[in-house]
Amino acid sequence: MSNIKRLIVLDLNGLLIHRVHKSLYVKCKPMFKEQYDMGNLPQPVPKGNFAVWLRPNVKQFLMWLMDRFHVAIWSSVLYHNIAP
Repeated sequence: MSNIKRLIVLDLNGLLIHRVHKSLYVKCKPMFKEQYDMGNLPQPVPKGNFAVWLRPNVKQFLMWLMDRFHVAIWSSVLYHNIAP
């Protein structure tokens, strides 16, 4: 088998993270709070006009991928919505 690592390109939104516009987040806040209280959902990180969650096990998934492949992250969102 070849030692050449293949390139894997991942879409940020929907695959690695989930984001909800703040207006929807505010509207559904009681449902989100119930999920936090039950331990089913971590608190989101506010980013611009969005509440953002990492997908479950995303860090382990990325570590596994990076051991085996070259990894690139792609996103169609505006830069200010994804910049650290």
